[in-house]
Amino acid sequence: MMELLQLKDKIKCYGEVPRVGKDTLKFTEVVSKQKGKKVLDLGTGSGFIGIYLALEGREVTSSDINPNALEVAKENAFNLNAEIKFILSDLFNNIHDKFDLILFNPPMGNTTGKRRFEFVKRLIPKTKLTLKLATSLFTNARKDLLKRFVISGRYHLTEKGCMMILLHQNEREYLESLTGKDKIEVIEHYDFYNNFEIIKVHR
Repeated sequence: MMELLQLKDKIKCYGEVPRVGKDTLKFTEVVSKQKGKKVLDLGTGSGFIGIYLALEGREVTSSDINPNALEVAKENAFNLNAEIKFILSDLFNNIHDKFDLILFNPPMGNTTGKRRFEFVKRLIPKTKLTLKLATSLFTNARKDLLKRFVISGRYHLTEKGCMMILLHQNEREYLESLTGKDKIEVIEHYDFYNNFEIIKVHR
């Protein structure tokens, strides 16, 4: 199995599709340890997460709201011989299957913005400073995005399936108010990374 950093070096990113960052590497490392054969990688971007899991032998569907991102992801998957089903979709709008594992490393802001806003937010690097700025600037937009994700996503899980997402501690507390604390499990917490967390949302 290819190492994460080796795969990162083989992933091409251009246009508005961001390069693979430390957050994506860490998220991929954590989710790869989770059980589940059938996987949905939402907001796939360059396709990195989906490709890594497909090369592990999982059955992967990757989606994105941005058709250009899907073309980049398809090219990367083809070059790396990763078998993946690709779907153009705003969150779950065009998703009809159920999955053991649904993954989401959300962009800053909301996915319903205009193309120019999409372009800008995808280029914002996820540093400690920009994460703080984004938390204050895009609070309502991100809340709406996360609410749509967690409420709709539960209908696309198999009986023992779960969703995994990278978000801020305050956002996790907001999701707990929607689902109940018993449905959410904190897998990793990063004090050094502006209190961001990787959480698991149970069905």
